[in-house]
Amino acid sequence: MDKPRLPNFFTIKASAAQRKTAYGFGAFMLLLTLAALPFLSRQLIEVKPFLPSFIALVAFIDCVTGYLFYRQYRVSGSLPLLVLAGTFFYSGLITIPHILTFPHVFSETGLLGAGKQTAVWFWVSWHGGFPIGILFFLMALKYKNIAISVRNRKLTGFLTIAAVVSLVVVLTVLFTQFNDALPEIIHDNGYNSIITSGIGPVIWIMLLLAVIGLLKLGKMRTILDVWLTLAVFVFFIDVTVTLIAGSRYSLGWYFARINSFLSASVILSIFLYEMNRLYALLAEQQQRYQSLFMHNSDAVYSMNKERQLVSVNNACSELLGYTKQEYIHQNGGNFIAPEYKEASAYHFEQALTGKPQNYESVVLHKDGSRINVQITTIPIIIEGEVTGAFGILKDITLQKESEQKLNEANLVLKEMSLIDAMTGLANRRYLDQYLEEKWQECFKNEQPISFILLDLDNFKGFNDSYGHLEGDQCLMKVGRVLADAAEFHGLAARYGGEEMCIVLPERTIEFALLMAEEIRKEIEGLSIPHQYSSTGVVTASLGVSTIFPSKDTGSNEVIDHADQALYDAKRTGKNKVVSYAGVNS
Repeated sequence: MDKPRLPNFFTIKASAAQRKTAYGFGAFMLLLTLAALPFLSRQLIEVKPFLPSFIALVAFIDCVTGYLFYRQYRVSGSLPLLVLAGTFFYSGLITIPHILTFPHVFSETGLLGAGKQTAVWFWVSWHGGFPIGILFFLMALKYKNIAISVRNRKLTGFLTIAAVVSLVVVLTVLFTQFNDALPEIIHDNGYNSIITSGIGPVIWIMLLLAVIGLLKLGKMRTILDVWLTLAVFVFFIDVTVTLIAGSRYSLGWYFARINSFLSASVILSIFLYEMNRLYALLAEQQQRYQSLFMHNSDAVYSMNKERQLVSVNNACSELLGYTKQEYIHQNGGNFIAPEYKEASAYHFEQALTGKPQNYESVVLHKDGSRINVQITTIPIIIEGEVTGAFGILKDITLQKESEQKLNEANLVLKEMSLIDAMTGLANRRYLDQYLEEKWQECFKNEQPISFILLDLDNFKGFNDSYGHLEGDQCLMKVGRVLADAAEFHGLAARYGGEEMCIVLPERTIEFALLMAEEIRKEIEGLSIPHQYSSTGVVTASLGVSTIFPSKDTGSNEVIDHADQALYDAKRTGKNKVVSYAGVNS
């Protein structure tokens, strides 16, 4: 299953109104620049508070913007967002040594041992580094759908920011300690050499490529496409105006500084706008969550990674009898029945790995009573890390009682399906299952299995003389004799009609013959009148067989042998026990 994508500047679509606003503002800045072209080189007075105020704002805005992009990266793992974070951090940080080394601001020649060319080279690094960062961002766009793993995000982010800071430090050392070796690109506040040296045009071309790349690849689809394109375009105007103005403190120079401020402010402004909008949505979602959480009919709670309860809903109190205050900071395992604690702890640990859990358990009410519940444990994942878990307790006591009654009913039905209704003995189906199972066990253990087959003598005449009701009573009495005889030795079953049998696993022929004779005597001893019997009472004939199961024999053989012995008993006078070998008891 795909993981849900968290909202970021790549997933929030730009509205038509936002696109129109961006196009309109860009067109306005372009027209304003064109209108000011004839006057850009006009010299104005030096306003000393202007530059430090402007740089302070730009440094602050770019660093805050870089931080916000970094937070978006930590949540989403998006490499392009990390590149933007590094770009804006660089842009904000590089302005600091730029203003510190600018002449006539903090000292006549600037701080940090600055030379005449130091400040302008910081400007070149600032305005050249920004488009380079944007071009890197455009190259990273092909990886925007591949998130950096949660485990590596922190390290990757740290290394990126460390690289940006290190670059600023290296440039600061280079431009201050080796300022005499810097090529001269400014003279008496005039910087036409930036153009003639080719440095200015290279920066201008990189910015133009950045604007074109953003328009081509982004196509103004998302809010990031719209406002980043506008910010880079305004920055492009800044460099254009600076190069045309040609000197510090000219109208174009001041105009370019304002453009730099506007460029820095665009992204931060949209961040603040979107944060305010998302805060409103978050407040609404929070209310929805509270409604779902607090008014859920099931017990719902949240725990931290140590399994301490952080919040519970009203249903928790109703289910277990504790107040909300009594739950907070308690270990969730304290409410689990002792024999279920280990399994519950295992499922919680599994949830902390990011795997939702669903299992049955038993919890303890405040009064000590036990409640069957179904527990669902859902990991709480923030910025890709599991910080705790939600739990849902569903009372399934009635369900378990219903299941128990159903199981009991099924057991009764199963027993009924295996028992002969009249005699209470096993029916033929159960007999076949039991015999096959015991046959296999005896074969495995190399033990014999014996079989007694019984038939009531002249039973048809009994039914004809006394009626079927008396016949049924007779069968029931005989069935009880067989059930008592087999109780601790095997299985008594009704074989069919007036025939009954006993399966005797791991019993010898001698044992079986003795049992059969005892059964014959007990049946005769019941003294059930029978006018067609030579003894005047109901009697039975029994056939006995014993086999050692082997690969070449089957369970039916022991029945066939007993049946042949029974036939011999009937043929030779009835009311007797005969073994398969033909030996009369």
